[in-house]
Amino acid sequence: ELERLRTLDEAQRKVLVARKYVEEEVLTSKCPRCRTAFLDFEGCCALKCSRCPCQFCAWCGVDCGADAHRHVASCAAKPAGADVYYPGSRQDFERAQALHRAPKLETYLRTLENETRGSLLRDIKGMLGELYSQVLRVFGV
Repeated sequence: ELERLRTLDEAQRKVLVARKYVEEEVLTSKCPRCRTAFLDFEGCCALKCSRCPCQFCAWCGVDCGADAHRHVASCAAKPAGADVYYPGSRQDFERAQALHRAPKLETYLRTLENETRGSLLRDIKGMLGELYSQVLRVFGV
């Protein structure tokens, strides 16, 4: 891995660093309190961290203290028509997550040079899923 990194030019290294940031800080869902990553869940959108006592909303990621159920039941990020506590279809949940992640991604992308941003977006188009069309509207890449 180190040898491969040595062969990259400066522009390629910038894209690699940016990609790592997007993967770890934008696309990876984390506990809002201790930042432990969670990859997936089944069932209720009132989540409990496996590392700390935080309970949080799967729709918007807000720390709800000791019980997330009240927040989840009325979360503004929950799609219209979704069940009170359960995510419904995977597609609905992914769409809601894209809306939640879009502002963070857009803010980060604005910090990058145009060339780095364009190369990064071409490189990660597939992993952005629903987010990619939103990014296109903002940056016209």
